[in-house]
Amino acid sequence: MKRVVWIGSSLEELKRFPDELQRAFGYSLFKLQQGVLPPNAKPMSEVGQGVYRIAERFDRDTYRVAYIARFQDAIYVLHAFKKKSHKGKSTPREVINLVKERLKQAHESAKGENS
Repeated sequence: MKRVVWIGSSLEELKRFPDELQRAFGYSLFKLQQGVLPPNAKPMSEVGQGVYRIAERFDRDTYRVAYIARFQDAIYVLHAFKKKSHKGKSTPREVINLVKERLKQAHESAKGENS
């Protein structure tokens, strides 16, 4: 089973979500650890190849967790956030930039572990 690695403040971000959402995202990450893609996972192609997001609705808001699971031994959680814009489905540019930065950190971490 793959382990979960939290990049930056992603764990603290998730802990700020309502308890019900923490459980839902935790279950989705557990399924990923088992090699099962959750049905609510979608690619984040605007960030990079292999990056996905899991989305959950709660109290008329949408919450997302961005991750990459293509590394052999780990799932890297890059960011957990509440989507603030209600216009369209696009992710705000500042969120995309943060996820890209954390993706670089995940690559460095994965490379360091395989050295």
